[in-house]
Formats: sequence, structure tokens, C-alpha cells
Amino acid sequence: MVPGAGPSDRRTMRRTITELRDLLGRFVRPAHRLESRLVLCVGCHADFVNPVSWHELSETHWWIRLRCGECGFVREVEVTNEEAQRFEHELDRGVKQIAAAFVRLDRERMIADSDAITAALERDLIDPGDFFR
Repeated sequence: MVPGAGPSDRRTMRRTITELRDLLGRFVRPAHRLESRLVLCVGCHADFVNPVSWHELSETHWWIRLRCGECGFVREVEVTNEEAQRFEHELDRGVKQIAAAFVRLDRERMIADSDAITAALERDLIDPGDFFR
């Protein structure tokens, strides 16, 4: 980075690097080359890759534009129906993990809230009148 460069310059540089990496990637590797798992980013190796757009190329193949939620890296792939189905199952599994984490965290929050209200009631810090407007 250039000394004294501001946050805007860094964002512009990061965006430019991502765009160059995407463009160069098209020349270095063919669009149909498939890494082991589509959910893994080829840029940062995080498993936060999601489909941005897609369409059917033929009865047996799909074109998918992917974007990493971690680093923003974008790539395009051509995959078979089987590979697209595997990718869909991985995405579904990720959604289920997020939903389970949400339920767990929400339950923990509700327990903490009820414990705090119970303690406040036991110490006469609040009473039913505090809940009327």
C-alpha cells in the first residue's frame, strides 16, 4: 500500500485486485475446471461460496457464477447435473447449520433475559407496574 492511503483507496485496490484475479483466472484455468468442492473459495479457502447466478447450458451441464462471502472473490464454473446437485446439498447443509445456530443462540438469549428479569423481581427492582405504559 502507498503510505498515507486512505480506506477508500484500500477498498478500490481490493476491488481492483479481485477483478484482475477474476479476469486472469479465466485465462489461466478454463471455466469448466472444478475444484473439489464448490463451496470452497479458491482465493481465501473459506467455505462461504454461494451461487450468484446460474443457468442450464444443456441437459447435463450448468453454468454457475459463484461469489465468496468472505473475500468477495468471483468465479464462473461449468458443472454437471451431479456436481450441481452435490453443491445444492452442501448449501442446504450450511443453511441447516445456520438455522440450528440461530435457534441455539436465541434460546441462550431468552434464558439470559428470563434470568435477569427473575433476579430483578426477586430483588424488588421491578414490579408488574413497570410493564404498564
